[in-house]
Amino acid sequence: SQHLWKIINEELQQSSFVKSKSKQTIQTTIMSMTRWDPVNKKPLAHTALGGFPLALFGSGSMFSWPKNINELINCLQNDTKVDASQIFDDSCSRGTIWANFSTTIGAVLHELGHSFGLWHVLRKKNSPYPHPVMERGFDHFNRVLAVTEPGYKINAPFSIKDEMCWEPHSAIRLRYSPFFALDERIIPSLEKPEVTICNGIIECKSNNGLVDIAFIWNGDVQDHCPFVMNYFSTIPPTSYCVKIDNIKSSINYPKGLSPLIGVIATDIYGNTKTIESLIENSQNLNEKIRIKLKHKLTNNYLITTNIDYDHENSSNQQRVHCIDNHNHHNQQNLINIYDIWTIEILQRTDKKQQFSKLPVSGDVIRIFNDASNCFLHSHGGIPSPITHQQEVTCYPYDDSNNYWQLEILDNSILENNCKIRLFHSLTNHYLHSHSHFEQLLLTQLQEVTCYSYKFDENNDWVI
Repeated sequence: SQHLWKIINEELQQSSFVKSKSKQTIQTTIMSMTRWDPVNKKPLAHTALGGFPLALFGSGSMFSWPKNINELINCLQNDTKVDASQIFDDSCSRGTIWANFSTTIGAVLHELGHSFGLWHVLRKKNSPYPHPVMERGFDHFNRVLAVTEPGYKINAPFSIKDEMCWEPHSAIRLRYSPFFALDERIIPSLEKPEVTICNGIIECKSNNGLVDIAFIWNGDVQDHCPFVMNYFSTIPPTSYCVKIDNIKSSINYPKGLSPLIGVIATDIYGNTKTIESLIENSQNLNEKIRIKLKHKLTNNYLITTNIDYDHENSSNQQRVHCIDNHNHHNQQNLINIYDIWTIEILQRTDKKQQFSKLPVSGDVIRIFNDASNCFLHSHGGIPSPITHQQEVTCYPYDDSNNYWQLEILDNSILENNCKIRLFHSLTNHYLHSHSHFEQLLLTQLQEVTCYSYKFDENNDWVI
């Protein structure tokens, strides 16, 4: 998906159409080469991916779209079943023509939202906005246009709560986006808001005035503070402070873990500052510990190499594997093996251990590979090469996806031979390995992934 997005975006940016524009543009592109493979029961050349400046979507369900405005009512009411063995059924398991039309047009809007910088939002129980576009609410796009749908409360019209909508955070972001400003509007300042954390308090500042502050965790906007619901209905504040404990109390996260809260601050000109994970550094936590990390069940050691991943849909970042530490020095030196890691403490969550300079359970850490000059890293949506679980890489730049939370299973302080788990905070997965191997230049490399189930023994590592 990312490879398709990158290729098509590069072609569009070089096109005469985009180059002729005096201002930045966002493109919505439908790929005409999407096909359904009836043998393997999967779409080919299909994706749903948005990010500035491109919203990209496949054409596999365009058979359900109206050709013109006169066909719109028929598409909204067409209850014909789709033969999913022969045709791509992208209807959220509803299996009809109208549902394919609703889901796929709605999904294009969802990806377009990402192109404008919008994040996924958490659909909360009892919310007055139960079907947000930036969640799965886009499946109900049809309800914006029709008063009923086949099979839904026969002949009963929809209420506002039944319809797809832009919930308040997304609506405010779009309302103040420069892309929706009048051509004559002068934007006097492109300065982004400032976001800092100190003594457990998040502070956001903007000389232009803040219109919205959103709090993110695990890839979703969990909550937000709007300062203007109607244009110029109030004077936007230039600063805002909130205790991070107050935010944590409203976020649904696994027990025993301290969430890495992120912030999106938006000012009145649509300038935004996004920090995916706020880390409050402590001067006491400056100790760096060099380790080797052994996978408990296979007794193989965590390593990185000088070679990048190149499997289908990979990130093309540097490989991370496990290898037999006793034998790899005897193998032919066709690839470099780097197995020494440095733990750096970023944040302490256990206040009882605030004076310990050794890593303790609950610490937020980065793990740096000295030889390759890269951080242990993972990211959502990218498959591993063998089992297609979440890919783990080494990444050279400072990034929130380098942050891990340390769980020490048989002690409170990190020491030799203690058993640990590493929780990847942004994707809610655990560092994981298993007895699946690939051969690379005469070397047997054990796959390393991230895995969502906490209590799998393959998540256990030994220092």
